[in-house]
Amino acid sequence: MQALDRIVISHNWITILFVFAMFLLFLLKTIDQTKLIGYATSFFVTGFIEEKIEEKQSFFSFFNLLLFLFTVLIVSLSFLLLLPLLTLKYSIDFLFFIELTGFVALYFLVFLRVDLLLTAIFQIKKELNCFMVAKMSYLHTISLWLFPVLIATVYGLKNTTILAGSVIALFFLRIALVFVNNKNLIVNKLFYFILYLCALEIAPLLIFYKTAI
Repeated sequence: MQALDRIVISHNWITILFVFAMFLLFLLKTIDQTKLIGYATSFFVTGFIEEKIEEKQSFFSFFNLLLFLFTVLIVSLSFLLLLPLLTLKYSIDFLFFIELTGFVALYFLVFLRVDLLLTAIFQIKKELNCFMVAKMSYLHTISLWLFPVLIATVYGLKNTTILAGSVIALFFLRIALVFVNNKNLIVNKLFYFILYLCALEIAPLLIFYKTAI
């Protein structure tokens, strides 16, 4: 009989996090319900990404900051619950979650700044704009989809099997959609794209993995 990966976690602080996430969703719905629905369905509605590119809204708008905070929260909590699959010598606690959230937030912020720096250096801002917007938009979509899966994992399923499968499937879907929507750019700039993936996508995750275990 195969053992299940059970979650040993205090429901006190995790419940507070879920309530806070729901509050963020309420604020986002109040500010712009149409845009929130657009993010939730962007995997199937390609026109939404095109609208985001033309919109050129500042990252520091109230809606974008709240959505960024929600995404960081959901991604951090997902990683926290999945880490026991990588190592048995591991305990889930709130202090580590704070550290993990700080790492995720810093990674995304540095990631955005380096993206802008690289586009300026190689003078391909116009070409990469669609690529960058699609990546971040799909990341927000993933966080919206993972939220109910996290709730079900903690309070219902009591194991991380479905959560792990959902994370893997959603991130592969994100990569596939980004590639399909930007295939001309990727093929024409293949060397820079591979360098970009190694430096900004794969390397930080490997560093985090080695640090965590």
